[in-house]
Amino acid sequence: MAAASANSHVRQGAIVAWLYFILAVACIALSRLQVGEIANLWLGNAVVIGLVWRNPAWHGRYLLGGIFLAATAANLVTGADIVLALGLSAANLIEIALAITLLNWLSPIGQRIATPASYFILISIALAAAAVGATCGSLFLALRGQAGFTLSWWPWWSGSSTGALMALPLAVAASKAAWQEMLEGSRKWEALAFALLSVPLVNYALAHLHYPLAVVALPLVFMALRLNALAIALLALIKISTVIATGLTGNIISVAGQAGFLGTSLQLSAGLAILPAFCVALVIGRQRVDQHALRKSEARFRNAMDNSAIGMALVGLDGSWNRVNRSLCEMLGYSPDELLHTTFQAITHPDDLASDLNEVGRVIAGEIDSYRMEKRYIRKDGSIIWALLAVSIMRDPRSRVPLYFISQIEDIDKRKQAEDEQRSLTEALYEEKERLRTTLYSIGDAVMCTDAEQRVTFMNPIAEQLTGWLMAEASGRPLTDVFRLVEQGTDKPAPSPVEACLRSLAPYYINGDLVLIARNGERRSIQDSAAPIRKASGDIIGSVLVFQDVTKAKTLQRELEHSALHDALTGLPNRKALEQGLTAACQQASQQNRAHSLCFIDLDRFKVINDSAGHAAGDVLLREVARTIRANVRTGDLTARLGGDEFAVILADCAIEQAEGIGNKLVEAIGAMSFVWDEKIYTPGASIGICEISPTATLGDLMSQADVACYAAKSAGRNRVSLYRPGESDAKRHHQDIHVAAGIRAAITANRFRLFAQEILDLRQDGRRRPYYEILLRLENEAGEMIAPGGFIPAAERYDLMGDVDRWVVRTLLRDYGPRLRGAHDLALAINLSANSLNDPSLWPFMQTELHASGLAPGRLHFEITETALINNLQAASQFVSAARAADCSITLDDFGSGLSSFPYLRQFPVDQIKIDGNFIRQLKTSMADRTIVEAINDLGHRFGATTVAEFIEDAETLAIVREMGVDKAQGYFIGRPVPLDSIL
Repeated sequence: MAAASANSHVRQGAIVAWLYFILAVACIALSRLQVGEIANLWLGNAVVIGLVWRNPAWHGRYLLGGIFLAATAANLVTGADIVLALGLSAANLIEIALAITLLNWLSPIGQRIATPASYFILISIALAAAAVGATCGSLFLALRGQAGFTLSWWPWWSGSSTGALMALPLAVAASKAAWQEMLEGSRKWEALAFALLSVPLVNYALAHLHYPLAVVALPLVFMALRLNALAIALLALIKISTVIATGLTGNIISVAGQAGFLGTSLQLSAGLAILPAFCVALVIGRQRVDQHALRKSEARFRNAMDNSAIGMALVGLDGSWNRVNRSLCEMLGYSPDELLHTTFQAITHPDDLASDLNEVGRVIAGEIDSYRMEKRYIRKDGSIIWALLAVSIMRDPRSRVPLYFISQIEDIDKRKQAEDEQRSLTEALYEEKERLRTTLYSIGDAVMCTDAEQRVTFMNPIAEQLTGWLMAEASGRPLTDVFRLVEQGTDKPAPSPVEACLRSLAPYYINGDLVLIARNGERRSIQDSAAPIRKASGDIIGSVLVFQDVTKAKTLQRELEHSALHDALTGLPNRKALEQGLTAACQQASQQNRAHSLCFIDLDRFKVINDSAGHAAGDVLLREVARTIRANVRTGDLTARLGGDEFAVILADCAIEQAEGIGNKLVEAIGAMSFVWDEKIYTPGASIGICEISPTATLGDLMSQADVACYAAKSAGRNRVSLYRPGESDAKRHHQDIHVAAGIRAAITANRFRLFAQEILDLRQDGRRRPYYEILLRLENEAGEMIAPGGFIPAAERYDLMGDVDRWVVRTLLRDYGPRLRGAHDLALAINLSANSLNDPSLWPFMQTELHASGLAPGRLHFEITETALINNLQAASQFVSAARAADCSITLDDFGSGLSSFPYLRQFPVDQIKIDGNFIRQLKTSMADRTIVEAINDLGHRFGATTVAEFIEDAETLAIVREMGVDKAQGYFIGRPVPLDSIL
């Protein structure tokens, strides 16, 4: 690269050297026509200076060296000796080098343009450098003794200066554009004509006029008004050349004191005389260039404005539209003529006008030069459009007086609409986010979020509480570090719900007993679910995990499950558990050929002890009997309490003969008990019935067979064991049941049933108390003895007589007691309905008929349905409940809580009142589990809008407990024993 640059400089130096050599030889030859050592015209130095001015890169050692060699060669060729040639060349080289140095200092490259100022600097540098060169050359000649300093200095300087005045105008004015301008149109002919006229005119002036320079200069000044600077420079060259040529011929008026032309300064004066004309040409040429550039700029501006995609306008200081483009008209809906006859104020939205005018005032005052603002315009059709307005002001270049505004108006209406929509969307999203955040921080469920790599990204306060981790600590951690889930009982790590949902890309719900181990080791039973979180594109970005602390619910569920399968008094399995055990035993007998036996135990003399010593003593006795039974059976045997004073035992892998021995052992153990209460000794006994668990028998068959055997034991004198033998014992049971059933039918016909009533006390303190009784039934036998329901209800149910019994109760109550009931306005009554009645589709029509005939308000009647009757007769019960409640009768669910299965049906069968099973009430004073269950049932009933009733209230302490729990009503012997209905009416 460096070698190529050096070669270029060498070529440039060589070219300039050849040109300098030719000019030097010509000027020296010209000097031979006169007497003297110095050439009165020297063009070489001026040409080199002009070339360097136009081409700043043409300087350096190659250029200066080439010129020195060319000058030396020219002098040698024209007859000078070597010393003279070197001295004269050195003086010329000094002149050129000084001129180049001054150019670089006083005329930087960026300022070398065709202007009078630039030309003045150039010609001044050339004249000053010529003076230095003349001084050096004259000193050299004087030292050699060839010429005096004064005689040689003036010709030297005059010759170099004349060369500068001839060559430098061409260096300044010459350009491709200048040549094209000079030769276009008629101007080339004008220049040619003037050039042809100049030669004879200058000759004539020099030969005949005393002031010939006026003829040389003045016509040229006139032509400067017509032609460009290049043409003037050429004409000036022709005129000076004509002056020199005329002087050589001697055809000139002699000037006093001068012997010849070349010894005078006329040629220099001619060069100076044309200097004003060239300067005028430069000024006019610059004006032409500026005007042309201005016209082009204006044309470009007009073209850009007219074809701009955005609205543009020239606006007067008063707001009038001076010029508008097509885009602005289309944007505002006006024609150009309509806009030009109005002001921007007239179509500016009133809310934006003040701020716009304020900015206009600041621009006019000179505080700012431009401003931008978003504003609204009123379109021709009256609609509003948003625009981005950019305004700048044009001022007079000299006075800086404001002239007009240039306005650019861009349609941003769609953008503003999009911004409004985005703002609305952002606000909506923020509100939604705030609602979600408030919800997540307020709900009782724990919520955690993760990213796609199962790292924690969010936890609400409940999640922090349950896991023991703060959000700041858990953020970014793997979910398994914060959410430790194990299986209940085994403590094996449970499957991650988040991992499962991210794998299946669907919500995942965990079933089963799971335990969350908190950071501090605390354990909680939970329910949880997880779902993936997706972007709008459907890509998974994480998951949300929701879980609840169900520890209390699980505990209550286990307690309820235990209560559902266990007797509250004795802690033994109850009838339901016994039925489950019997089912399993039957399957074993069928599938595994195993022999099992069922043992029914009925206590003898229990009623005597219970009635004489009281229920508390009876309860204690039952618990001791339970312990005695369990102590005298085998570990794998199932001991259950069926209710009242009845127990049962499933003797596993025990044939009936072996079972008889165990039964005798139980009879002896129970008979040997000595029960002391209030310093009195009571001796209980037991009658036991045993049957073989046959693989083909149903649960009903097995229960009936064991019951028949137990009845046989009692009939045989009590305190003994009776085995079920198909035939004799079965016949006795059927005979007894048939006898009871016959007595029921006879009692209905003879009206030997008696209505009793037991008070239900309202415990609420809000003034809603009213007399309320439950209707109970007693059977009067032929001997006039009152038989309790337990003596005839089982037979009535077995032989499907309960429907007739229920109808007798309703008919008797409403017809026989109707008048008196109507007189007792506040009295409310509860009537028990059996499962047999609920299955009768004509039950409700019968009720309607009797109610209508009695004239009694339906709202005073409560129909009590047991839990078992409700569950076992869903469809019939649903129809009856709906019809009764629609008629304003109330529905009471009796014995509620005896089994867990009743809980879900509260949603399906809304009831007005719930009677809590008395088995839970009896032990309230001593059993915290029963208290928890009663509280839960009471709360559940209230949540479903039902009032609650506590049965079996036997003492004041139990009453106080249920009252404190918020139970609405109470019933039991402490409140009042059953009394004949006649006694309360």
